Formats: sequence, C-alpha cells, structure tokens
Amino acid sequence: MTQMADSMTMPAAIRLCCDMPGFVADWRRCDQFSNFLAESFSLAKADPFAFSNMLSTIINEVLETIFYHNSGRGSLTLQLTEEDMATVFRAEFAVDSATRSMYEDIVSTLANQDPVRLYEQLLFHVSSADTRNICLYEIAADYGVRLAVENGSQKGLICLVVHMDLNK
Repeated sequence: MTQMADSMTMPAAIRLCCDMPGFVADWRRCDQFSNFLAESFSLAKADPFAFSNMLSTIINEVLETIFYHNSGRGSLTLQLTEEDMATVFRAEFAVDSATRSMYEDIVSTLANQDPVRLYEQLLFHVSSADTRNICLYEIAADYGVRLAVENGSQKGLICLVVHMDLNK
C-alpha cells in the first residue's frame, strides 16, 4: 500500500524551464512567466491575491534583469520553493564572465550597503547604463529581498537566488 505524504509537510515548489533564445525573443515573457509562477505558487496562501501580486512583482524585476543580461544561449530554469519560512526564487542561466562579475558585484554591494540608499542614488542619478541594473536594487530596497549568486548546475551557468519573506 502506498502512503500519501501529508500536503502540509511538503514544501511548495514549482519549476519552469524554457530556451533562452525564446525567452529573449519577446519582452512580454517576463510578465507572463512572473504572473504564471506567482499565481500558481500562491494558490494555498491565506491571501493568494496579495501574495501573488508581491511575488509577481519581484520575479518580474529579476526576469527583466535577466532579459538584458544573459548569454543568449542555453536555457532559463526558474524555480520557486519555500525554505525555512521564506520564499526562494532561483533562476539558472548562462552568462559570460563579465556578466557573472556584474551580478556578483550587485549582490556584494547590496549585502554590504544600505539597499534603500543605493536604490535612491540610482533612481535619482540614473544613466542609460544603470537602467538595466536598477531592478535588483529596487526589489532589495522595496521588498527587503536578499540576493545571492551561486554556481549553476554546469560550467558557464549561474544561479541567481532571491530570498524573500512575504509572510510579514
């Protein structure tokens, strides 16, 4: 006899994978993917609409950054899980060494300085070069997310990890 796991003990999880050229072919995919992931993940929440709205906003900002900063090859793997009472979003994709350094610099800067101050500096003194990076500063300032860059599952891939506590 097979015993079913109690759904309350299993962490929520959803995973989506697509090819990177298909993702970057249409800007609207950022919004479509973020809405799909957030709405699917939020179904069991006490207030699914509010949770989904915040989660979709955060995911969309991450996807917009990835849309501009990727290698244009390989696949994009997105995963949402719950870990230690937090929601964790992971995006794995291919980058070159300069792009990896850019993500690592943003993560390091946000970890060591005030995200609100950094975001305001970018917002009020933005140059065309900064506009494609401001999204990560925005979600750190507005939602208190914590970002990390990890090695991907294969050489040439990174995993951008976003830890967020939306249950407050």
